[in-house]
Amino acid sequence: MVSLVTQVKDLLPHLGDGFIQKCLEHFKYDSATVINAVLESNLPHSLNQLDPSMPAQVEPPPTETASNLPLR
Repeated sequence: MVSLVTQVKDLLPHLGDGFIQKCLEHFKYDSATVINAVLESNLPHSLNQLDPSMPAQVEPPPTETASNLPLR
């Protein structure tokens, strides 16, 4: 994913990593299609609603870890 985001950011450095990730997910991880859609202002409505400077989404830490599970 990092490599794909970097490919898009090389040509469109003003876009946030999170926005690019959402675009890549929508376009089945095809960076060329993402770049074309952005340059041609041809993004679907769901992506146009997002903040183009959106930072990368970080996975929240798991709520249960092996250390706090009850012993059996």
